[in-house]
Amino acid sequence: MDRLDTAGGRGAWLRQQRRAQDLTQEALAARAGCSVASIQKIEAGTVPGSPRLVAQLQAALAAPPAAGGPPPPGAWGSEPFGAFLRRQRA
Repeated sequence: MDRLDTAGGRGAWLRQQRRAQDLTQEALAARAGCSVASIQKIEAGTVPGSPRLVAQLQAALAAPPAAGGPPPPGAWGSEPFGAFLRRQRA
């Protein structure tokens, strides 16, 4: 499978944010309600993550588990998901 992400892309951003909060992939997966394998694939750049999963990860990284609040504006950039995929496949 072709890499769908670059070193400066979503996977690197996710890894950086996860590590900044001192979270393991397992802890982030539990917080976001997804599988560890999904996080591993996004961080490795083999998949960009579905829009739903992206939203779950944003919410999980936006605040500690007991706190609420929306994800930070532009945390994943403003590019629509479909445009991201088309650009990566070109």
